[in-house]
Amino acid sequence: MNNFLLLLKKEVWENWVNSKMVIAFSIFAVLAIFLPFSQFDSYYNRIIVQSMPATDLLQVFYPTLGTFILILVPFIVMGAVASEVKSTTTASLLVKPVGRAGYVLSKYLIYLMIFGMSTTIAVLIGAIYANSLALEPNAFDKIWAIIGLYWAFIAFAVSLVLFLSTITKSQVLAGTLGFLLLMIAFMLSGTPLDAFVEFLPTRLILWIQNMYTVYPEDSDMFVSGYGFIRYAPSWSAFWTALVSSVVFVLASIGIIRHKEL
Repeated sequence: MNNFLLLLKKEVWENWVNSKMVIAFSIFAVLAIFLPFSQFDSYYNRIIVQSMPATDLLQVFYPTLGTFILILVPFIVMGAVASEVKSTTTASLLVKPVGRAGYVLSKYLIYLMIFGMSTTIAVLIGAIYANSLALEPNAFDKIWAIIGLYWAFIAFAVSLVLFLSTITKSQVLAGTLGFLLLMIAFMLSGTPLDAFVEFLPTRLILWIQNMYTVYPEDSDMFVSGYGFIRYAPSWSAFWTALVSSVVFVLASIGIIRHKEL
């Protein structure tokens, strides 16, 4: 246990020194303030914003936040294992009484906390700010459900890129593959291939985006009067995200155990 705590401290320190934590927290905090503010960049837009519920403002903020998660997770997590294996840092660490499972878990938990906490803070800031702008301050409706869905998606995305980082010594390759896989899954999740896309974890972003939309009964997808496609909740995507995160972490541990380091 003491060795595992030391690994966690090492990961926190390294991510702080490398500015990864600062980058994630700063970007999400800026998004939380800038996106709602950008909705009233003129007097006319300001009047419109001040006459609508705060939740309408957040329907612009939430999908953009999800997109930044898609981009930042591969960029920040790509070198989690690959860079240390290449620089032989992993080998020197594992010579000490440090378990390989603990080595992988410490990285996964720290990256999960970095993105989970920065996203949570961004959602809370966005809700407070949206309430201050809109006529109807209802931005905290369902907010904890939204935060939970973000955490589920982040758990999947971090585990996927961490897994890719264990199977290659190139962090650029791991990051590129992770980004492509997440973006392809995200694009597919917006298609009407219901039997398939229901299980894509990226469907959670669409669920969050439309958290405040009222759906017709027994309908998975419909087109609103404004011509936008709205997607109903997908619990299949939620459970797939959680199960996949466990599978990818266990696979990463197995690969590290069988690698000659």
